[in-house]
Amino acid sequence: MKKGDAEVERLLASFLDQSPEPITSSKELSERLARLAREIQRAVVMAFEQDLASTELRNLRRAFAEVLIPDLDQPEKTGEFADMYSQTIVYGLFAARCNHAGPEPFRRLGAARSIPRTNPFLRQLFETITGTALDEEPYVDYVEDVVTILDHTDLDSVLADFGKRTKQEDPVVHFYETFLAAYDPKLRERRGVYYTPEPVVSYIVRSVDSILKSHFGLGGGLMDSSTVEYEEEAPVMDRYGKPDPSKLPARMTKTSPKVLILDPACGTGTFLYAVIDHIRQDFMTHGNAGYWSAYVRDHLLPRIFGFELLMAPYAVAHFKLGMMLAGQDLPVEVRKDWIYDFKSNERLGVYLTNTLEEAENPWKNLWGYEAIGREAQSASMVKRDKPIMVVIGNPPYSGHSSNRSWEMVNGKRTPTFVGKILQDYYKVDGKPLGEKNPKWLQDDYVKFLRWGQWRIEHTWIDLTEMGQTGGGILAFITNHGYLDNPTFRGMRQQLMEAFDEIYILDLHGNSKKKERAPDGSKDENVFDIQQGVAIGIFVKTPEKNGLAKVYHAELWGSREDKYQILSGTDIEITQWANLIPQKPFYLFIPQNHGLNDEYQKSWKVTDVFPANVLGFQTHRDHFAIDFDRDQIKKRVKDLCDTSLSDELIRERYNLRDNRDWKLSAIRAQLQMDSDLEKHLLICLYRPFDWRWCYFSNAVMDYPRRELMDNVKHRENLCLLSSRQQAVAGYRHSWVSGFPANDCAVSTTSREANQVFILYLYPSSSDSSRQKSLASADWPPGKDGRVPNLSPEFVADFAGKLGLSFVPDGRGDREATFGPEDVFDYIYAVFHSPSYRERYAEFLKIDFPRVPLTSDLSKFRRLVKLGGELVGLHLLESPLLGQPTTRYPVVGDNRVEKGRPKYFAPGETEPGSKDGAVLEAGRVYINKSQYFEGVPPEVWEHQVGGYQVCDKWLKDRRGRQLSYDDLTVYQRIIVALKETIRLMEEVDSAVGEWPLE
Repeated sequence: MKKGDAEVERLLASFLDQSPEPITSSKELSERLARLAREIQRAVVMAFEQDLASTELRNLRRAFAEVLIPDLDQPEKTGEFADMYSQTIVYGLFAARCNHAGPEPFRRLGAARSIPRTNPFLRQLFETITGTALDEEPYVDYVEDVVTILDHTDLDSVLADFGKRTKQEDPVVHFYETFLAAYDPKLRERRGVYYTPEPVVSYIVRSVDSILKSHFGLGGGLMDSSTVEYEEEAPVMDRYGKPDPSKLPARMTKTSPKVLILDPACGTGTFLYAVIDHIRQDFMTHGNAGYWSAYVRDHLLPRIFGFELLMAPYAVAHFKLGMMLAGQDLPVEVRKDWIYDFKSNERLGVYLTNTLEEAENPWKNLWGYEAIGREAQSASMVKRDKPIMVVIGNPPYSGHSSNRSWEMVNGKRTPTFVGKILQDYYKVDGKPLGEKNPKWLQDDYVKFLRWGQWRIEHTWIDLTEMGQTGGGILAFITNHGYLDNPTFRGMRQQLMEAFDEIYILDLHGNSKKKERAPDGSKDENVFDIQQGVAIGIFVKTPEKNGLAKVYHAELWGSREDKYQILSGTDIEITQWANLIPQKPFYLFIPQNHGLNDEYQKSWKVTDVFPANVLGFQTHRDHFAIDFDRDQIKKRVKDLCDTSLSDELIRERYNLRDNRDWKLSAIRAQLQMDSDLEKHLLICLYRPFDWRWCYFSNAVMDYPRRELMDNVKHRENLCLLSSRQQAVAGYRHSWVSGFPANDCAVSTTSREANQVFILYLYPSSSDSSRQKSLASADWPPGKDGRVPNLSPEFVADFAGKLGLSFVPDGRGDREATFGPEDVFDYIYAVFHSPSYRERYAEFLKIDFPRVPLTSDLSKFRRLVKLGGELVGLHLLESPLLGQPTTRYPVVGDNRVEKGRPKYFAPGETEPGSKDGAVLEAGRVYINKSQYFEGVPPEVWEHQVGGYQVCDKWLKDRRGRQLSYDDLTVYQRIIVALKETIRLMEEVDSAVGEWPLE
């Protein structure tokens, strides 16, 4: 045994003496660092959750909250702070290791001294948080593991590719993105972090350089060394070197370089790198290496600024730009001529800050972390005082913005700085937008555009007041949704009022809209994202006068083709089309103005039906809606059962409280209701898909008062239509006799359908809007109802037709017409293929308009055809009595996973051993059972965002179809086949456009 013990001891000692294999791959290094960063993050979160966080950790968090990220000290932001802290540790050590010199092993203590002087903030902060106090933290071992990994990393191999940029990838950025993917891929999504391809950056940088020369008379462009005087606000100091709160700040006149460049969301420094590279390339072309260091010191470093909120990209930006200025991205043979050696008091102007937060007083009690205050103070001077001339970059795209527009001050909801300036985008032509849900204006990229506009305007005003020439350039690549979305019309008008010239290069690539190139070929995004993008360059010159001239160009096709064009052109070479944006939308896309004038003469459907509302929303469809009435009934009874706890109900039905719905309160409400079943009714969930629901605010967040008063248990017709389309082509019109879900036409949020109600009933509710609508000049009809039609619209139509209007039901169409005739007429027009094609560019951005005819015979025919379409879509038409399909195979009638599948006529019969060819189209619901006789055009027919024949069965996967289900599906086939035929007849009845 003793011999064995000795052998084990020898083997163990031998193992411990072995040096680990060095890491030579940037991918391996970033992934291993990410795993350890995640462990540090989790340990920090746990320390706060268990109230075990050290005083040092708490003080650091409070300091960040005071100066950089408000509310970071709130419980719900613990994870965000832990992210920042862990990335500070890991990337601080990484930066130190990259700068570590000498034969000594790399160690934590003293590592701060190896962080480049170009980043004094990280250097000072890191020295504080990685000192001896860290030894007492529970995650110190993870930190030491990071040190060990870095000590055994072959950095020459890891960084060998620095400077070898491709169109899509920068090795340093790739390192960060690999880290982020391994650390927390959702963080990238939340912050909208995406690397900007080099051709896009190059196009923007070269275009800005060209504009500076052509529009501002700055011969050097981006490298220009002109100066300008400006005023800077400086606090009056007390004898302790702190601002004296009893004295007003002093305004001081200073001299600054004129071309100050800021990337307000700089990420890893891609745009700033490109700016410096563009300038250096000019020096290299002219053989001016001897001037380079002096130029960097006197005219480059004072002009380049960047803001970043996330610690990891902030550290990477410093590292990357520092290496660049050290010539590390150049070939070895020329590197020595282009090295800039930073002096002790020099730094890169990249600051850790939240651009969208107002510059605040940094002189607060920061509990030993004054470095954070100094960083904030430096960033604030750039935000507030510096005469920034160029704002450039790729701001984050995030519909669920992490940057607040509101905050609570003394118990009141108060707009933040960006929330205040953003309010300008909520107005158009001096009036409120009137949007029911303007949430897209809260997207991060919109806030950054508004901030960039404010910053350029601020510079222009300040310099103009001092008698100097102001102005500037805002150049971003962003989501292209703001170009034509109606919600952004106020934003577009504001941009036109703020700038002289606006250049929009739409790069398209919107897979959400299923964009295709004009020739039908594939259109690809320049990023690896679904949302289409556009380059926007906004120019404000000293001669600003009137609304901006707007220029538009676009690129379609493959990613590589777009890259090639962007790399070879700039703003001077691009072929621009002159736009004339007009009210009410001020679109930044080309329009046929003659056709627009024709279309605008028609009645907007929201003006035809004054009472209209978004379809109902439950926010818990899985609970409030079901195929089976008894299932809904059982769920509601469980809510009323006092023997069941809230916790059990939540678990059983996966229910969560939100702002508008609290389970305990709702249960108490239901327990007081003596007639629970009165709310059980049929609703329209999807096209031809009627389901049971509990139509009440007890289980729905928004059942909609208009639907409860006028459609629930009422005889009524509802026209459904979407305001916009996420995919090309208007097919977003449908009908319902029951309350309709907001996704009845499409599940895409921007295609949510509005419900236009035909009749208004006497209401017992206190809705003043309902009562005012119902008190129009119509005599009551059946059950006291009145038509929900604008009297002005009715008078216009009656005058054109020469008919009298009857306010209930139908007229005889010889001397009279009624509400249901109007409804059928509109329904026919909206199903006209030529109407949808002719007015496609207008239909995609707003609710449809109703053109009127004075041709009585045309009116009668369209009413007849519209009525037939309504009957088909309600599955009430006599045409549905005779099915055109067979269902010949016996089975369990269950829709299997991966089904339905369609096989067109002429295809080989599934399972055929002799290669038999199908004579008629088949829709298989499982391996053996199918509907036969389904034509390809019926299978492919779409309503809104749905391919109906596919969608209806897909939503029933795993279910066993009943006899009624099978019969309904056969009727749907007939309805769609007849719809296709009737749509052609509608076009025949319409004849030539415009309607006369």
